[in-house]
Amino acid sequence: MDKIFIFGLARSGTSWLGSIFDAHPDTIYRFEPDASLFDQNLPYIFSDEEVPEYLERARKYALKLHDVKDVRTNGRPPFFRKTYRPALLHFLRILWSYMARSFGRLAGTRIARKIIVPDFIANRQNMVSVVKCVDSPGRLFLMASTLPECKFVFIIRHPCGVVNSWLRGAEQGKITKPKAYDDWLKINGARRRGLGKTDLAALSQLEIGSWSWLLHNESVLERTSQLQNVRLVNYDDLCRDPVSKTKELFEWCGLDFNEQVRGYLNKSLSNTDTQQDYYALVQQPEIAANKWRTQLTDEEKMRIKEIVADSEAGKIFYQT
Repeated sequence: MDKIFIFGLARSGTSWLGSIFDAHPDTIYRFEPDASLFDQNLPYIFSDEEVPEYLERARKYALKLHDVKDVRTNGRPPFFRKTYRPALLHFLRILWSYMARSFGRLAGTRIARKIIVPDFIANRQNMVSVVKCVDSPGRLFLMASTLPECKFVFIIRHPCGVVNSWLRGAEQGKITKPKAYDDWLKINGARRRGLGKTDLAALSQLEIGSWSWLLHNESVLERTSQLQNVRLVNYDDLCRDPVSKTKELFEWCGLDFNEQVRGYLNKSLSNTDTQQDYYALVQQPEIAANKWRTQLTDEEKMRIKEIVADSEAGKIFYQT
């Protein structure tokens, strides 16, 4: 079975991109299995010196992600029709998922992680497994290096969009406030810039978000630049032209662009509800991508630019 991995920082469009892949009738999709399957002996951030030590462990962990079936990973709407799942099994899976999600909410997170949602597969021919991760961008290089037969998609979003979404989410209590971690100092970008623990401790919330965006995205781009099985996707470009960008990406992944995928994209493009939930998947993509332009002050935008613009990741968005 072909395997595809989607990576990106939180609030970079990974969930929407994952749902686009899920809309394909041949894919079997896992939502953030790295949040359910833990390996305490596989760090999230590596120095170059540590890479050889963890290659094999990262390979085994990456393959296990495709088998995670807890309700959070395998029981989330929207539910798309699949070529490998007849209509009766499709509706049975939807019913099972909603019942499992309801029970999980009552029982609590610890129990919910043990509730399994079966795949209800009748025919495995032509199936493609897709995993979406946001907790492990630092592990992407290890996994892609040791799994050259797999495709890895890395999505990057404008830094102002990501930082703004982190700040708004923290204000609403949807996510925890951005934090600076000592492990960041292992990253080459931090070493080159002479960052130390004292510098991290003095950062504001906006600066923490900006440095997190810079260090993680820059590290992925630098380390994977020579890997043929890694593809960069610009979230802002995808929002401007979802159909053609999806076609290009699907072609690279060996998937056809079909009417079910087109229908999901059209639903995204036609949705006019501006009061979307923080985690909403279906919303007008260009509007969602550009909220930061009115929600951030000019001073905040300038400070983010000052931090990230000279990096390889920043140059994608700041050409001048």
